Amino acid sequence: MSKSYRCRVKVDLKERVAARDAVEYELDLGRILGKKEEAALLRQKLRAAGGVEQDGKIALEIGGVRVEVDPDTGQVRAEVEAGRAVEHAIDEERQVYNVRDSAEQAHRSAQAAAEQQARSALEAKKAAVQNELDGQVRGRLGRAAPQIVRRLREVRAQVEKAAMERKAARLGTVVARHESEDKATGDRSLTLEVELPD
Repeated sequence: MSKSYRCRVKVDLKERVAARDAVEYELDLGRILGKKEEAALLRQKLRAAGGVEQDGKIALEIGGVRVEVDPDTGQVRAEVEAGRAVEHAIDEERQVYNVRDSAEQAHRSAQAAAEQQARSALEAKKAAVQNELDGQVRGRLGRAAPQIVRRLREVRAQVEKAAMERKAARLGTVVARHESEDKATGDRSLTLEVELPD
């Protein structure tokens, strides 16, 4: 004849699942005034664009994505993160049948089985959430990439324009200035007429 025990089992598991995706760019600096001076201009233009300086780098949010620029090297890192808590709980009474076990042993056995069951269920939930979060961060980064590239090109164009103006002023007196933009391509040009000293 087997013994039967009613055992209360309780398991509450929680873990956090995180996903991250990043892409890196490099801004070409130093062609007009040298890297150091253009890095200072880049820092200034990024701050004017709403960037916040942290540890020598400028952080911006573009299209919902955190973008970090190192003005000294021109390195750009765009990163998206997402996370979610995943949990699985069991709180129930179970009937345990066993000839040899005492009530205490039966409870330990039922609790161990519940913990294993909860762990397996949690791992399955985590895998599903991980796949979902991976897709979300890739999608967010992909959708933001054109905005990021466009914004960084605009900032770089501002840096080059300021660098050209400084270089021209060092050569002599700027007597005429003309800016134009090709509507079809978006290309911009800056023409500076400089009167050189005698």
